[in-house]
Amino acid sequence: MTHIFLYFVALFSLSQSAAFAKWAAAPPEVIGFWRLLIAGSLVLPWAYWQGSLKQQWSEHRGHRKWVYWTGLFFFAHLWTFFYASQHTLISHTMIIFATNPLFVALGQWWLSKERPPAKTGLAYALAILSLLIIFRQARGTHGSELIGDLSALAASFFFSIYILLSKKSREVFNNSVFTSIMYLCTAICFGLMLALSHHSWTNYPLNTWQGIGGQILFSTLLGHSLIAFLMRYLNITLMTTGKLAEPVFASIVASFVFAEPLTGYVGLAFFLTACSLVILFWPFKKSKAS
Repeated sequence: MTHIFLYFVALFSLSQSAAFAKWAAAPPEVIGFWRLLIAGSLVLPWAYWQGSLKQQWSEHRGHRKWVYWTGLFFFAHLWTFFYASQHTLISHTMIIFATNPLFVALGQWWLSKERPPAKTGLAYALAILSLLIIFRQARGTHGSELIGDLSALAASFFFSIYILLSKKSREVFNNSVFTSIMYLCTAICFGLMLALSHHSWTNYPLNTWQGIGGQILFSTLLGHSLIAFLMRYLNITLMTTGKLAEPVFASIVASFVFAEPLTGYVGLAFFLTACSLVILFWPFKKSKAS
């Protein structure tokens, strides 16, 4: 029961990532740089003392490139996700981002050369219909919202590549070693983009630092870290499907904090996306992640 409670804490924490990015109201590279630099610096000492950082990093030189590539695509995911959070409705961002398991499944089938099951066509058709509903609504408002929706779709795609690459990295590196190095690599990518953009590094109002702090505390420490921990104890397929609660949590909070409307088309788009993922993963297997 404790693990289930922690899982819902993790889901709620992850669901607020878009809200914190919108609250920060700063360029994506600013949010990303400080979030990943601080988070990576917090995890690095633990990786050094408890995760055999020096030993693993020297023993597996051939796998280092996978950590670097993972950090690059995590950067691409976060930048597009932050941009989407600030340029479209949070409900749009989270529903579109919820399609990432479909991209992950495609990648796994392509890498393993396996033939997708027959039900796959229906699952992807429902997901595409959901996206068309959201994009059509965005096109009827103004251009920036449509660009934000497309950015959320890009974030979903980049996240799926990050997931596949992180799986490759974790074959030899434990969680703390992989996470600390990958976070710092991502921070370097954000730092380079921040330097090229000529945005200020520190001159921002209080709400920006509150948003970044929320990203670190909730999205990173109470979100991603808890999910990684709970993968040892909970059904991995049910955990993936349970993430469908994130758009619901995010939309409810956004309706109170940012006065974003909870409209019928958003509910329909979420329903179609949920059906798509349930069809894709059904029947649920009673297996646990290692």
